[in-house]
Amino acid sequence: MQTVLAAGVIEDAPRLSTILMQVLRFLLEVLGLLAILGVIVVGLLYLTVGDDKKLLVHAKQALLSIFIGIVVALGALVIVKQTASFF
Repeated sequence: MQTVLAAGVIEDAPRLSTILMQVLRFLLEVLGLLAILGVIVVGLLYLTVGDDKKLLVHAKQALLSIFIGIVVALGALVIVKQTASFF
């Protein structure tokens, strides 16, 4: 039976920063798909709102929220990439 010490050092293992960047890329891909879907749904709501001012305000707020979410996610990407470059 081998012990942990006999196994040695894993030299070909990916760095932690590489793993975190891959996770972040995956999350951004999911966020991108959700953002596209959200823009489509809000666009359809905006087109079908008719004379209801309340729904019009709701559609505009939802669209603004989607764009703010995209900006925050891209900002997180920039911060993580800059932080990862130090390691």
